[in-house]
Amino acid sequence: MKIRVTRSQLRLIIQEAIIQESLWKNVHKKREEGRPPAKPGDEGYPDEKSWKAAQKESDEKDLDEADALDEIDCWDGYSPGAQTGVKTKKGKGGKRVNNCEKIKEADEINEAEYDGRKVKVNKPTAIRKGDTGYGDKQKKVYVKDGPKEDDVKVVRFGDPDSEIRRDNPEAKKSFRARHNCDSPGPKTKARYWSCKEW
Repeated sequence: MKIRVTRSQLRLIIQEAIIQESLWKNVHKKREEGRPPAKPGDEGYPDEKSWKAAQKESDEKDLDEADALDEIDCWDGYSPGAQTGVKTKKGKGGKRVNNCEKIKEADEINEAEYDGRKVKVNKPTAIRKGDTGYGDKQKKVYVKDGPKEDDVKVVRFGDPDSEIRRDNPEAKKSFRARHNCDSPGPKTKARYWSCKEW
């Protein structure tokens, strides 16, 4: 049985064999010996054409691995590439894994209008000197409070004389029990945001 191979196919087969045998084998051999990688101009450094061909082969292999991944591997409320669009990333050991990102809710907005100016919603900020509530509360957050676009409320929370000691397990446990943080209530209440900070 004879197989017909065109020159371009033969060239491609030879090129792949050379790249697989020399380039990656050489790289892995140097790593095992503890030698530094070759620099441009050194003997054994791949030319640009060989390097691009090897990268292309590696990328194709990564894409094949990515196709085998499934959304089931992510937690509830998360999906591969939900925000950035990048569905996979390289994990430990170079293997492709799902890039699980939190799914944004449809009604979740980033900006709204409050007192005639644009403000960021659901993003706590420190209360500055001169702002309403300075000295009484530590932080403030603008929250959507109704179905209309301009239904925005400011929630001030936190004792200005105390610090958030979330790295102290006993203080954290005590605070969360005292404020019933297992069911913090709606976003329009200070308790919700205090619990979220802790």
